[in-house]
Amino acid sequence: MTRESTSPSARLRPPSAPGARTEVTLAFALVLAAVSCTQAPAAEAPANAPPPVSVSVVRVEQQPIEDFSDYLATLTSRRAVVLYPQVSGYVRSIVAKPGTPVKAGTLLLQVDSSAEAASLQNLVATRESLVASAAFAKDQLERSQALRRDGIVSQQDFDQARSQADQAEASLRAADALIASQKARLSFFNIVAPIDGVVGNVPVKVGDFVTQATPLTSVTQDSGLEADVQVPVERAAALGPGSKVRLIGLDGKTLAESPVVFISPRTDPSTQLVLIKAAFNSLQGLRADQMVRARVVFSTAPGLAIPTRAVTRQAGQTFAFVVDPKNNVARRLAVNLGSLQGNTYVVKAGLDGGQTVVVSGLQMLTDGATVQWVEQKQD
Repeated sequence: MTRESTSPSARLRPPSAPGARTEVTLAFALVLAAVSCTQAPAAEAPANAPPPVSVSVVRVEQQPIEDFSDYLATLTSRRAVVLYPQVSGYVRSIVAKPGTPVKAGTLLLQVDSSAEAASLQNLVATRESLVASAAFAKDQLERSQALRRDGIVSQQDFDQARSQADQAEASLRAADALIASQKARLSFFNIVAPIDGVVGNVPVKVGDFVTQATPLTSVTQDSGLEADVQVPVERAAALGPGSKVRLIGLDGKTLAESPVVFISPRTDPSTQLVLIKAAFNSLQGLRADQMVRARVVFSTAPGLAIPTRAVTRQAGQTFAFVVDPKNNVARRLAVNLGSLQGNTYVVKAGLDGGQTVVVSGLQMLTDGATVQWVEQKQD
């Protein structure tokens, strides 16, 4: 019987069961995986996010929004007088110069009154004769009255003397009335300023024959002016108790403001415009018959407005960037804008009160960008 020989290594290797071999294999695989993970190169980190964009924002708040339109207005003086002569004759002298300030009662022109002065002298002379006749008739009446008491003259003679005295007194009063009328007529030949003001143009010259239909000059006060504005009939319906007229200078600044004091009940048939008026007590630097820019404010109501620099346009649509203060992210919103009022647009839709819109740094902004913002006050 032969005896099998076994090697020392075979004698030392323990017999292995199938389950134990599987566990060893699994453990060995896990060790290899761990080693390969530690030795593999690290994955590349994602690119760094861009830094926040520095912007300035303003808060959108409710404010009075005006419904207005601009027109041309003509200034007319409420205290302007065009002077016409009340008599006919030749211009004798022109005292006042156009553009000169004058006081009421200042002599401006004179119309030749030689004939009227002669008539006045004749009336004065006639009056002197009548004065003498009235004095004589009065003496006769007193004498007849005394003789009547003594029974020397009859009642008929006394009544006749009294009648003659009354007639003389009446003639004297008539002469006084004629003289006063002639003096008043003579005053018409002196053209004086009826009010304080500035002398206008003098279209006549010395030697011209003038009638009651000939304009001589005018006197105008610039302290009280009215602005006449022609408003389209379709806009006139928007006028109300709160409507006002604002006069605008060449630099765009407001010169004066006044409520609408008159709205014509009729429409001009040739222009389809409605006349409205506003009164101004004092307008520095403005004159009667001057044309100025007038802003008619039809009504005022609360609303929203944003600065023009907060608006961007793309493909015919308007947008604004709104910043959420909680996460400092800018979002682009479509906005519906109304009229331009100075440096702001009226917002019809798209924004709510209290939101903050970006007014600077818009070139670097994209929708959803992170921002670092500073709040400014709205103009």
